Amino acid sequence: MKTPAEQDSVKWIKSLVDREGFGPRMRTWLLNRWERHRLCAGLTEANKAIRQEIPLMAAVIAQYPALIDALIFDAAARERWAKGAADEVLCLLSSVECDSYLASLKAGYRMAAQVCADRRIEPFDLPKKPKQRDYEKAVLRMACEDWWHRTINKEAKRAAEHLEIAKGNVNRNTPYCSDNCVKQHQRTQKRQRSWMEEMAVASDFGDVLKLSEVVDSSMANPELRRVELLVRTAGLEKQATEEGRIGYFLTFTAPSRFHKASKKWNGCSPVAAHNWILDVWKRIRAKLNREQIDYYGLRVVEPHQDGTAHWHAVVFLNPDQVAEFKRICRRWCLQDEGKEKGAWRHRFHAKYIDPEKGSAVGYVIKYLSKNLNGAHMADELSEETPCAHNSKPEEADLNVPETIDRVVAWARRFGIRQFQFFGTGSVTLWRECRRTHKQTGPFPETFEEARAAAVANKWDAFCEVARSLQLEYEIEKEAGRYSDDTRRVIGVRAGDQVIHTRPKKWALVRPAKRDELIQSARGAPWSPTNNCTPCRKGDALDRHLALLGVGPEARSILERGGFVTSRLGDRYFALRGGQLREYH
Repeated sequence: MKTPAEQDSVKWIKSLVDREGFGPRMRTWLLNRWERHRLCAGLTEANKAIRQEIPLMAAVIAQYPALIDALIFDAAARERWAKGAADEVLCLLSSVECDSYLASLKAGYRMAAQVCADRRIEPFDLPKKPKQRDYEKAVLRMACEDWWHRTINKEAKRAAEHLEIAKGNVNRNTPYCSDNCVKQHQRTQKRQRSWMEEMAVASDFGDVLKLSEVVDSSMANPELRRVELLVRTAGLEKQATEEGRIGYFLTFTAPSRFHKASKKWNGCSPVAAHNWILDVWKRIRAKLNREQIDYYGLRVVEPHQDGTAHWHAVVFLNPDQVAEFKRICRRWCLQDEGKEKGAWRHRFHAKYIDPEKGSAVGYVIKYLSKNLNGAHMADELSEETPCAHNSKPEEADLNVPETIDRVVAWARRFGIRQFQFFGTGSVTLWRECRRTHKQTGPFPETFEEARAAAVANKWDAFCEVARSLQLEYEIEKEAGRYSDDTRRVIGVRAGDQVIHTRPKKWALVRPAKRDELIQSARGAPWSPTNNCTPCRKGDALDRHLALLGVGPEARSILERGGFVTSRLGDRYFALRGGQLREYH
């Protein structure tokens, strides 16, 4: 039974909650929080603590204006919300009557943008000088239920994790992200892996591969990605040594107001901390360009224990420009609250990479591994977690493999890019050159040199010889879901010659078709009888393909033994045994 003073405190808390507009979940959590404080520290301390926490919670929720309590935690409510928004836009668009198509699009965009404003969602942005197609793409998106669903889902997941940080559920015992976040990430990974095991990809030449095998052999595989990052870093270091440059290991940290562990925290999210450092880095780069300071390197983004983003970077500089580089970096890092305690020491730090003590690869390999897959770090402790000097026995030390899922879940939840090179060559061009390792020439001399360097994993040599090469794209007009132009890399341009690195086109195959296509690719008969449409020659075949919804350009693909699809993508056709076969 609560005392009169405690009952008055409960009424006071409820009035604060109602004033802030919190939902029932937040109300319950705050009351439970107050109760724990009361039992541990007494009524007065509990009231002081809750008085401080309510404004912080309000500041967090205010950053997600579209969300109410139900939308943050209820997936079904978000689906209904998205459907209602899309239906409202479609209803408004059906009532538009203007003299011209462009005027109708502009009126439709204004109506859809108003629906976004009413629901506190940013409308799809238009360029400064929008054209007719820009209006079309924007209106199609805002009239699509999936667009609304993706938008609100992203906001809801980030808001839920941001609230977990505000509640103190991201700390030294559960570092980087909350337990709920990492469990959701693991379930998503498991579900995606199960889906990939069922799916396949089929090429227009008749090749059929399991999607999971394709993914495992691509840069989506963390180990392959780690190796590529190390190869590129080693190449940069070798290039820097040949040019007489020296390396520095840099650390950038946001001000105290971005850190939940600080008393100055004002409710900022990890995205806000990352964007603050990113904005500072933009200003630094602009100043470095004006001062003609040449540099290149790699940056890594990772979280502190409380989920706040910070940067590590390896940069290579000319010796006579090091002092000016460090002065510019420190100046811009200390522009914002530069006099607060610890700012000079922690906001920016530069450490010389002494070749006699270690290499740049040695510095960065730890940060690459602990943010990807923890390879070769089974016995290493994460620097951001408690170490052996902990005084509390319940605080277990976490080694790097145990924190991998947490770091990756954190980066994906907040949409933060973990690794980025700057001032160096194109990695896409590097990968396209490596794709031709089994092709035979003749190739242009420049391309042959770049290909040889890429295949031999010599990033420094590749960057030197590939400067004149360009990627070649195939652009399909209005082929996207929202009438966007789709752009696909098809090869590398060396002067006037294009080396095609992707001669095949691939399409996802649904589970029902996968086994049939694989069996067909092996040449095995599907049934003892042949009930397929006879293959027709010449113009008759073209007319028959047109009736089936397949263009005449597919004839050469069929004659080579490949698959083609109907316009709707719901049927597959192939020539087998002189017959045109149809697969559903």
